[in-house]
Amino acid sequence: MGGAGVKSDVVTLNVLINCFCNMGRVDFGFAVLGDIIKQGFDADTITVCTLLKGLCSKQEMGEAMEFFNKIGEMGYPCNEVTYGTLINGLCKSGEVGEAVKLLNLMKKGRIEPSLVIYNIIIDALCKEKQLDEAQCLFKEMRERKIVPDVVTYSTLLHGFCGLGMWKEARGFLDEMGNHGISPNVVTFTILVDTLCKDGKVKEATQLFEEMRKRGVEPNVSTYSSLIHASCGSGQWEETMRLLEDMSGHNISANVVIFNLMIKHLFKEGRSMDALKMLQLMAQKGVNPDIITYSTVIHGLCICGRWKEGMQLFNEMLDTNKVSPNVQTFSIMIDALCKEGMIKEANELMKLMIQKGMKPNLVTLSSLMDGYCLQGDMSNAVKVFNSILNSGLELNVFVYNILINGYCKTKKLGEAFSLFRGMSKHKGLAPDTITYNTLIGGLCKVRRVNDAKELFIKMQHNGLTPSLFTYSILIDGLCTNSYFDDALKLFHEMEKGGTKANIVIYSTIIDHMCKTKNLKEARELFDSLSVKQLQPDTKTYTSMIDGLLKEGMLEEAEDMFTEMIEKGLTPNDVTFNVIVQGLINMNNIHKAVQYLNEMVEKGLLPDSMTISLIVDLLSVDEPNHECKEMLREFLCKG
Repeated sequence: MGGAGVKSDVVTLNVLINCFCNMGRVDFGFAVLGDIIKQGFDADTITVCTLLKGLCSKQEMGEAMEFFNKIGEMGYPCNEVTYGTLINGLCKSGEVGEAVKLLNLMKKGRIEPSLVIYNIIIDALCKEKQLDEAQCLFKEMRERKIVPDVVTYSTLLHGFCGLGMWKEARGFLDEMGNHGISPNVVTFTILVDTLCKDGKVKEATQLFEEMRKRGVEPNVSTYSSLIHASCGSGQWEETMRLLEDMSGHNISANVVIFNLMIKHLFKEGRSMDALKMLQLMAQKGVNPDIITYSTVIHGLCICGRWKEGMQLFNEMLDTNKVSPNVQTFSIMIDALCKEGMIKEANELMKLMIQKGMKPNLVTLSSLMDGYCLQGDMSNAVKVFNSILNSGLELNVFVYNILINGYCKTKKLGEAFSLFRGMSKHKGLAPDTITYNTLIGGLCKVRRVNDAKELFIKMQHNGLTPSLFTYSILIDGLCTNSYFDDALKLFHEMEKGGTKANIVIYSTIIDHMCKTKNLKEARELFDSLSVKQLQPDTKTYTSMIDGLLKEGMLEEAEDMFTEMIEKGLTPNDVTFNVIVQGLINMNNIHKAVQYLNEMVEKGLLPDSMTISLIVDLLSVDEPNHECKEMLREFLCKG
């Protein structure tokens, strides 16, 4: 600057240092410091603090500490601002211990720490969950006659909340008032949010009302916490009331709030209401973001409306208002794979790559699962190998997909090879899902003893069988005629504290009926109400089948009526069981009645039912009227 005929001074050179530091070129800043010294100027607090701040922003804390130690040697006394700059840098870089040491050094040097410095360190300690140390500093500052402000109290309150100590946080809120410090909207919102997350919605609502009474108006974050809680607990009337309350106080619901509501509506299976909420969002002038689109597309795909999800995805591509990201692409690729549209899924992945996005583990796992669902293990393995070669970190979930594919295609050798390899080569421990898949696979190929051994091995390896584990093994034992073992396992499960669900009871009841143990089946069925379990369609169908096989038509029809009265819908299996039972009882007239009802409901007779009808028509049957009814039914079909 001097060479250009422009007179420079420390103020000007400090501005230049600040510019270089903001650019991340702290080295140039130090070069300017050299010029300051060469020109005979005295660097001031702004000079050294700017350079310190520059080093801290680059996380070069070693260099920052070294420079700080040289400041005194250079003849520039350290003051509160210098200490504060370095303390702030240390706290931001997670070196709160060093910050506390510097605070102690500051006190030894008879430099009085300010409220701001205490607040910075207390905040860092709270973020590190070192609440005892934070409270010690809080006590110390008061002993030094430094009066805590609303920031100090809010910081500590946030620290308590972060550890779920909302009662202690509430106590701090009351203490603020006792010391004449008024909590602000941030203070109240911190506590409201913690209460909501802890399921204390009633207490959160009371605090919400209290803040209003104390003249503190809630902001969008306060409402967001309450709306999240009310959505999560299914209190939609309260959610809508909060939205109206927001509007009445001229606070606009933002995209975050709408995203929360849409997500929870889809989670509850209320896809139509979720889409209405999307419309309301547009009416309120709130633009959807990538989270909105991804949430809606995912929700539509989950509830089987993937075509609408695809339309929305294409809208994103066409309008360019919000571009799909890796997550959005992955959602659609997964949906297409689940629909068996592997070709389209691959095309979408190519488009994703063309747009400069790299498929992640979720994307590739979805594609691999798609191939497994199709039984195309060759291509599934290719995707698995591409994951290995891509540098992405494999997890148990990925292995479970491929193991499941092998089990479904009855390639148990490959499944177990992968099972052994995941722990030997990748250090991954198989989880409950891995064992469940393999146990189910072994049962399907009638290797029941191996399945039982694996069940024991699973527990030896520290895994507790889930309800689903028991369900898979009990079903496998029943299917493979190991009914005594199934009953033994069933009783062991109950003794161990795992309560059987209706799926397991239905499996046991079904096998009892099939093996003509109707009395035991009936007793177990009647005990369900005591266990507060509601029989499902499968349970009733099994009981009806058992009753018909014993010639107990009236009881079977009563069971059918009871099933409908309970709000359960008979399926094709139910009707086929009834028709077959009636034909075997030679009650053709009633069988035809049920056949007609079945067809009216859009259900079809299975091959066994058709075979029985054809057999009846091929033999001499004295009841010509019934034979004619059967012929008419077949003609209708």
